Amino acid sequence: MSEGREWSTPRVRWIAAAGLVAVAVTGSLLVAAASWSAAPHGSIACDATEVVYGTPVACTVDASAGTELHWGDGARSPATAGTHVHATVGDLTIDVVLDDTVLASHRVAVVPDLVIACAYGLDFPVYELTASAPGSVQPYDYVYLRDDGQPLRPGDEGYPATIAEVLAAERSVVEEAPIVGPCRSESAAADDLEATVTWTIESAWHPSQTFRSRHATPGTPGKWDGVQPIEVTVTVDVDGHTASERIGVYFGGCG
Repeated sequence: MSEGREWSTPRVRWIAAAGLVAVAVTGSLLVAAASWSAAPHGSIACDATEVVYGTPVACTVDASAGTELHWGDGARSPATAGTHVHATVGDLTIDVVLDDTVLASHRVAVVPDLVIACAYGLDFPVYELTASAPGSVQPYDYVYLRDDGQPLRPGDEGYPATIAEVLAAERSVVEEAPIVGPCRSESAAADDLEATVTWTIESAWHPSQTFRSRHATPGTPGKWDGVQPIEVTVTVDVDGHTASERIGVYFGGCG
C-alpha cells in the first residue's frame, strides 16, 4: 500500500502543474484578447471625392470612442456619421483622429462655385454677317438679299453703297434671339473668400478682350457692335483653384 501512495504522489504533482500551466495560458489568451479588443480602430466612408463650394459632404464613421473628425478646413466634430459644408476650397483631407493619431482618412476636392446670370430682353432679328470689303472701317458687314432672295455680299454688283441704298435693302436674317443686357458672376466662393473673377469676350470679328470684374455689360471693354454673337467665359480663381463657365450670347448696343 505504501508503494502505491509513493507512486501516485508525483503523478498528482504533475497533474497540478499541468493545470497551473493551462490556467496561465488561458489567462494570457484572455489578456491578449482584451488588449486586441481595446486597440484603437477607425474607418470612414464619404459620399463624394469632389464637391462644389457650399455643397455638404456626408460621411459615415466607425471608430473607437473618443475619436474626432478633422474636416480639413479647421473644423472638428465627434467621429460620428454627419455632414459638413467646408469653409474653403482646395484638396482637403478628412481625418479620423484619436489622441493625435490618424486612424483613417478620406480626400475630397472642393472647387469654387460659379454661375453666369444675364438679363435678357425681347427677341431681336440676328442678321447674317460676313467679312467686309478691303479698306472698310469695320471688319464685318451685313449680308443683304436680292429681289430673288439670293445673298448679296460686299464686292458683289449691286451691294448697297449709300445710306439710302442701305436703308432700302433687305438684310439676311439668321434667326431671332433675345438681346442680352448686363451679365454678372454669381459665386459664394468669390463672396466669402479672396477671389479673382476674370471675363473673356470673344467674337469672330474682333480680338478677344480679357478683364477682371464681377459684372459685365454691353459697354464693358470690348467691341460689341450692333447685335452679334459672342462667347463669354468667366473664371473664378481662389488661391489657384478655379472654376469656369462659358456661354454664347447676342449682345446688343455699341461698345
